[in-house]
Amino acid sequence: MKIRMFSFVSFLIILFLATNSHAGSLKISKDDFGEQWPFSVSEGTLSCTAPSTVTFKANGVKYAVNGIARGAGYADIIPIWIEDEKIRKDLQKAFPDQKIDDMVPNVNIGPIIQKGLSLCK
Repeated sequence: MKIRMFSFVSFLIILFLATNSHAGSLKISKDDFGEQWPFSVSEGTLSCTAPSTVTFKANGVKYAVNGIARGAGYADIIPIWIEDEKIRKDLQKAFPDQKIDDMVPNVNIGPIIQKGLSLCK
């Protein structure tokens, strides 16, 4: 009887750990990142869950920040990921007679990914 109870309790602990593998989360904002802030929203919660799934929650939506999160089915980050306005202006100067919309990259999201991954450790 004790072995069965121990096995059952062990199973519950493993199940709990597997379904609640939340490693960490952190409120972040535009003030924290300054000009490197890549989003159209001013703040949100950055999270990392195993295995290295980085998400950003804003306005009730949990967005995929990295490829692992995208593969896990979180919302696409594109709707809130802004273009790099400095590069847009530089391109407009360099190519005044050309349409540059398809050439303008988004703001580098690397610092957000790195911060998110640090929450998994």
